[in-house]
Amino acid sequence: MNEKRNITDLLIFLIGGILVFINVYWIVPLLSDKLNIMQIGSWMITSPFVVFIPLIITGLYILKSEKTKISLIERTRFKKLSKSDWKWVGLGLLGMTVLSGLTFYMTNIIKLDPNPPFSRQVEPWQNGHLWLFLIWIIYWPINIIGEGFIWRGVIQPRLENTFKQNTWIICALFWGVFHFSFGLGNLIVLIPTLIFVPFITQKTKNTWTGIILHATLSGPGFIILALGLMNK
Repeated sequence: MNEKRNITDLLIFLIGGILVFINVYWIVPLLSDKLNIMQIGSWMITSPFVVFIPLIITGLYILKSEKTKISLIERTRFKKLSKSDWKWVGLGLLGMTVLSGLTFYMTNIIKLDPNPPFSRQVEPWQNGHLWLFLIWIIYWPINIIGEGFIWRGVIQPRLENTFKQNTWIICALFWGVFHFSFGLGNLIVLIPTLIFVPFITQKTKNTWTGIILHATLSGPGFIILALGLMNK
């Protein structure tokens, strides 16, 4: 029973990755050409509907099918952060920052673009594209909380029943599969995030720790991109 359920759970990562692929290489370029906007704008407009909201709905369906007696908050491990949780967040943030800098440097050495396809030709948003910040304010929490909910809150606790202490490794690998459409360069840069987020979530048994780590690096990263600094 657990084996069949685990296969289903891991397939959700793959299905999510396929949705990302369809959006990145088909819907985003199509919408950008039609509306004459940067592809990053098209990504932020479409990805909630094509990728994240379907994954959230899938997560809710899974939770409903479990028929558990515990509350939704307790089941998905959205708990109040303890002092220990904050310590793990601090350690994770330090490790992710340092190692992400190294992986970013590595992509420059081997001449791989660290950006996803939709953000490789980004103009600074202050040059007539400030409206994108309004889209980002809506997109960003849907992305971060949506991924935290489905991967860390719904799927990871289920996988822990089978893979125990090795669950974070499985989650790191399949979270990478989810991002495969972003290209090899971006995957290399993401390695620290792919590892630290599920590891610390598992260590703390608190979904918020993973969300905070993901948000803390993702948010500033988008701002750097928006200011045109990533491609300098």
